[in-house]
Amino acid sequence: MIIAQLSDPHISTPDTEFDALYKTSEKLKTAINSLNRLNKKPDLVMITGDLVNCGEEAEYKILKPILDQLDIPCYLGIGNHDCRETFQTVFSDHDYLPKDGFAHYAIEQDNLRLIMLDTNIYRAPQGVLCPERLAWLDKTLMEKPNMPTLLFMHHPPFKTGIKTMDDMGLEEAEAFGK
Repeated sequence: MIIAQLSDPHISTPDTEFDALYKTSEKLKTAINSLNRLNKKPDLVMITGDLVNCGEEAEYKILKPILDQLDIPCYLGIGNHDCRETFQTVFSDHDYLPKDGFAHYAIEQDNLRLIMLDTNIYRAPQGVLCPERLAWLDKTLMEKPNMPTLLFMHHPPFKTGIKTMDDMGLEEAEAFGK
């Protein structure tokens, strides 16, 4: 199985300074066009958060039709710039996503389980896997303990060596490794 991972598209509304500087919608379209043109396409795409820049509904509504251009199944996760509730409302037609609560899920394809973890702390740069989220992960892993599984999340559960990234990393990451 071939999996493409994208992260941090940071889609913003056209009237913002951020959009004027970074043109994130155009850059995501370029990435999607590149994936669509591959001779051997990935089986799926996992986008691991910071889908939008400010967590606003207007941003998600710009993102959605851009993602519709992808010829490959796509699964979404959230990061520190996302708003869980707004994301779940705009993408309510994505049946793999929970309708409310934490935006984590598990899917299976080709005898492989893919788990997207929700590390979002609303309006905070850091992420966390609190006891409730870790309990969900434990339960999900125990449902099929022998199935090969890949975990996806926005915040790295380890030090990257990049100070700015490490300053906004996964809080209490040691609990994740237990």
